[in-house]
Amino acid sequence: MADDNEKVSVDQYGRKQWDVEAYAAESKRRKKNNLKKEVAGPQIENDKSASYLNHRQDVYLQSTRAVNKFTIVNPLANYGKQKKFGFLCPICDLSYRDNLGLIDHLNSPQHLNKVKAETKTEGDEDRPEIDGVKRATVEEVRATIEKLVQQQLAADEPQQTLEDRIEKRRQFEQKQLQKRRDKRREKKRKKSVSEDDEISATMGFGKFG
Repeated sequence: MADDNEKVSVDQYGRKQWDVEAYAAESKRRKKNNLKKEVAGPQIENDKSASYLNHRQDVYLQSTRAVNKFTIVNPLANYGKQKKFGFLCPICDLSYRDNLGLIDHLNSPQHLNKVKAETKTEGDEDRPEIDGVKRATVEEVRATIEKLVQQQLAADEPQQTLEDRIEKRRQFEQKQLQKRRDKRREKKRKKSVSEDDEISATMGFGKFG
């Protein structure tokens, strides 16, 4: 109130007069203080606000560190067995948002070890290993040899090109056309012989000789 009284005065006629320079100086001082508060930002008044800001900063840092990284998500924990999404690996029971993540998972040691454990047959534990490779059984050797023989036979067969197939089709169509022509020619010949026989019988030529 004392400051306000200093800014207002009364002239000799009893009229109030305001000190314009004092008001202008106060206005500048207030603007300067407000600008400092905006730059400094809100002040933390208690531990609760500080902990929230720290938590928000941690979440932000975790989000930025997760850029260009893939996170394995188990849909069963949140959605149940009937509500899976994306691309699923039934062996590891994991789902991925895109096929790139699934391909990376299929090549991962985690997936390969689980596949190896599930596909292991009885007696594999007793088979000796050489440099980490188990000895093959007689049945496996026979199956491999038969497979290689079939592949070799398939490779030895001549591979027909497009021109060869076209030429083969053209020859087939020509043979079919020739058969139809021969059939029509034979039909005409039989018809002509039948007409000649009728004419001969009508004129009595068949009675001579």
